[in-house]
Order: sequence, then C-alpha cells, then structure tokens
Amino acid sequence: MKNLVQPRLASREAPAIPSSRLWNANRDDVAQTGSLPYRRLPVGGTAGCQPAPLGSWTAFTLVELLAVIAIIATIAALIIPVTRALKRKQAVSVAQAELKQVETAIEYYKSKTGFYPPDNPGNPVVNQLYYELEGTILTNDNSVYFTLDGSTNISVIDVPAAFTGGVAGFANSGTSLKGTDDKPGPICCISDLKPNQLGSIMLPNDHQFTVLTCSQSWPLNPGLAQVKNGDPSGLNPWRYVSTNPTNNSGSYDLWVDVLIGGATNRISNWSRQPEVL
Repeated sequence: MKNLVQPRLASREAPAIPSSRLWNANRDDVAQTGSLPYRRLPVGGTAGCQPAPLGSWTAFTLVELLAVIAIIATIAALIIPVTRALKRKQAVSVAQAELKQVETAIEYYKSKTGFYPPDNPGNPVVNQLYYELEGTILTNDNSVYFTLDGSTNISVIDVPAAFTGGVAGFANSGTSLKGTDDKPGPICCISDLKPNQLGSIMLPNDHQFTVLTCSQSWPLNPGLAQVKNGDPSGLNPWRYVSTNPTNNSGSYDLWVDVLIGGATNRISNWSRQPEVL
C-alpha cells in the first residue's frame, strides 16, 4: 500500500497591514475621541493624522445666537436687581453704624455737660457738631480754637463766617484742660473717626474748617470742598438740630441723606428704617 504523501504546503505568513490602513480601520474611534477633528484618509492614503482645515468648523446659526443672547439677558435680569439690593443694604448699614457712633458721642456730651451740643440755627447742614464733640482749646490771646487731638484748628473770626446763622463760638471749649472755677475744661466725646468721616469746607479767605460727615458720600457739590483725606466724590455732612427739633421733641434730630441707585435714602435717629424720599 502506497503511502500517500500529502504535499507540504508552503507556509505563508499573513502580510503585514500597513500602519496607515490600521489607522483608517479605526478612524471612527479616533475621530470620536480626539479633541481636534481629523480628516479621514482613504485606505492606502498617507499615514498620520492631519488637522482639519479651519474652514471645516461649523458656525453658529442665527437661532442658536439668539438663544444664547436670550439666556444671557435672562441671567443679567436676575443678577442686577440682587446686586443693587446688596449695594443699598451695605450703604444703609454703614450709614446706620456711623449714626449710632455720633448718637453715642452726643449722649456722652450731654451726660458730661448737662445739655446737648448747640446747633447752627441758620443751617443744619453746615454745623459745628464736630468741634463740640471733639472739644477745643482756645489760645491765650483768644484768637484760635485747636481741637483736643490737635488735628485741626479754626480762628475765632472764621467761626461766624463758617457757621452762618448765629454761631459765635463753641460751648465745649476752654483755655486749658483743667478748666476754671466757673467752667469745666473741655472734653473729647468722640473718637475712632475714619478720614472719610471728616470733611473740609473752604471759606472765601482760603481758610478751611471741618465738618462731621458720613462716609457714604454725596455727588460733588460745587459749593463744598472735597472730603479731606477720604473719598473725593463729595461731602455729605451730618444734619443736626437741637433747637426745636421737628421729630424728637426735647432732644435732637440727626440725619443724613444717602443717594443709592438714584433714590435718596434718609438715615435718621427718629426712624429705625431708612426713608426713601
């Protein structure tokens, strides 16, 4: 019996697949996972990845642009009122805190002297409250008042010109800290004032005098000098009336107007809530 010898087939290895073809075989996966779009190459094309030309980016349609604009407008409409409300709340809070500071000083003044600080009957806006609460020393020649902290001074002849309306001098003043048999020495009733709580007003003779102001400034008033060492946008003095006050009979009226968002908010010692005028 003949042995059947099967012919031996020549072994052949599978032909290597070019790398370019392997890339193209998986081109869909690559295109989906890459951060940049790639041009799909035909089988047998040049190997490698090539960025798509800039012109292949898809532009927004008019409808999409209008939708984005509408969303932005809606967000702005929600944010702007909240921002304004927060700004108003902050300004009111600062003014009320400063109101309390001045009230405390006035009450301390009364506890030491037996009366409230005199006001300026002719003009409650430009008053001598700062000098009264700070206390002053009158020089021996009776020519100049110096505040007890030495930060400012005003000549005696400038007082009636500064506080027009009947102010000739200061009650909380003396020629020495010790005082005399007839009159006690001056006392300091207020402290910890920030630079933007003091304002300087220029007189026609180029002399300046100081008023007590709120740090929440008012739009620049051409008739008043800028705030000294503070916010330069404008003065906002504390209004003060102790002679026949309208709202607090028997004591005093103290208030300031703060402009917030075009509305005038009055912060006063007769209302716990700001009054919108």
